[in-house]
Amino acid sequence: MSWQKACSMEELKKERVKLIKGGIVVLLHEGHVYAIDNRCPHMGFPLHMGSLKNGILTCQWHHARFDVSSGGTLDPWADDLIKYETDIQDEQIYVNVARATGDRATYHMNQLQKGLEQNLSLLIGKGVVGLLTIDTKHVRDILHAGIRFGTTSNNAGFDRGVTTLVAMVNVLPKLHLRVQVQALYQALVMVASDGANRAPKRKLTPLTTEADLGERWVDWYTECTNVRDAQGAERILLSAMHTYSKEALAQLVMRAVTEHYYMNDGHVLDFTNKAFEAIELCDEAYHSDILASLPMIVTTAERSEEKSRWRAPVDYYTLVEKALEDIQSAGVNPSAPLDDGALLTALLESQDGSSIQAVKQVIMQGVPLVNIARVITLAAATRIVHFSTQNDFDDWNTVLHTFSHAHAVHASLQRSHDPSLIRAMMHTVVSLSLDSFLNIPAAKRPVAAELDDDQLHHFLALFDTQQPVEVAAQWALSYSDKHADTGPLFAAIGEAMLREDAGFHTLQMYEAATVEYDNWNSFNNDFAKRAKDTLLIALVRYVAAHSPTPRELPRFADIAWRLHRGEKIFEEA
Repeated sequence: MSWQKACSMEELKKERVKLIKGGIVVLLHEGHVYAIDNRCPHMGFPLHMGSLKNGILTCQWHHARFDVSSGGTLDPWADDLIKYETDIQDEQIYVNVARATGDRATYHMNQLQKGLEQNLSLLIGKGVVGLLTIDTKHVRDILHAGIRFGTTSNNAGFDRGVTTLVAMVNVLPKLHLRVQVQALYQALVMVASDGANRAPKRKLTPLTTEADLGERWVDWYTECTNVRDAQGAERILLSAMHTYSKEALAQLVMRAVTEHYYMNDGHVLDFTNKAFEAIELCDEAYHSDILASLPMIVTTAERSEEKSRWRAPVDYYTLVEKALEDIQSAGVNPSAPLDDGALLTALLESQDGSSIQAVKQVIMQGVPLVNIARVITLAAATRIVHFSTQNDFDDWNTVLHTFSHAHAVHASLQRSHDPSLIRAMMHTVVSLSLDSFLNIPAAKRPVAAELDDDQLHHFLALFDTQQPVEVAAQWALSYSDKHADTGPLFAAIGEAMLREDAGFHTLQMYEAATVEYDNWNSFNNDFAKRAKDTLLIALVRYVAAHSPTPRELPRFADIAWRLHRGEKIFEEA
């Protein structure tokens, strides 16, 4: 039975507060009896130690205030109280210890929505925990909520938060449930932060023309983005979506994205790729919001051809434009094999633009673009492998930008053989050349260590020390050499990352490296084995370089998890 005897009225009048089984506290105030969860919904402090005055229950830990009659909080960051029914019969007080019935998924989705709207990490965590513990199929609902909020609450366009959310959804199968919670939670906290104190996005309407304008949509869209006209570009894109396929829309947008060089250090192309991944993941009702958020990130972006280092001492812009002219005039039919090793060497050794010629040559030989992009991405990962810790710490982001851009180009080519992405590949090639100084002197490539015990908790313990870059990479290599199944290792790397205050770039690194690692699983040769080792080393070095942190961000998701499980977070000494 759900009704439980708490105490007599006489007893409650004497004590004013009564704790009963199930972590419930019964209160007498102004002649009324109330029963609530004794754990403050904020961080679990026992509310029987709080103060009750004038109908307001105040938690003594962070002074959150609650209307004792409804359970509603006056401080939204604390969340509302869980309240229980009471009944008095023959001067005996009974409490219905069962939680209120109803649609729990709707309740937790409302928590998530409030958390996003009010930028409250705890409510976001509670929403994610509640939904995932009901059924992991709610990942799609969580994604929809994040995409809708991220694309409509923020007039800055498709931003880092929604980009990270899509990336984390992609890697969820790699992670254990509790770490999946952290992945979604941390991404959604970014989504909420991006929208905080920003003007909302007011989506424009499409043009009313009923004519199929074909390629003219592409020309119009590119003309608008070239002159930084976001509104014109938005109306064109929303019009084209009614006649274009998803692939054609992606090509339309990528044409404009690649018209200028390596915009915002590659983030514009990366974000655009994630937007089209989101379109694949989300219901059609969300597509127009996603598309409408894209013009702003293109029209406001910094263009690298305007930077001096792309023009001197090597004029990379002129070299790339000449190479693109040669490729266009050749009209190649992609079918030729690729010497992966030779191209990798050419990409890594170039400091004078010769790598541009190397890529032009293999394209004109007829090598499929997706195969070239895969090796370019591997070269970018190799830069991270040999990144010296003597470099400026912020330059970890420099090599990460090149890698994430290369991965986005590769992923885009896996969806569509879009010739405009040749330009994007060349942009990555230039960035690889510009990054070469970060490998001087080059850090030695780690080798597998001898492990007395390869239990993964030992690996996680390494990340408790400051920047265990080399030792963690050696440990990971040893594990991968001994175990055919590297799934547990990648799950542990994800856990090591997500128990930290993982930044946007670190989360990007994990997704890109794991996806590229899996791509090489399709090949069974020595080069593929070394490529996978390279990606593993790059990932572990990057995560280790950003560990440990104060671990403040994950704490609210942990609190939400423990509160959901009914744990006593606060215990008296």
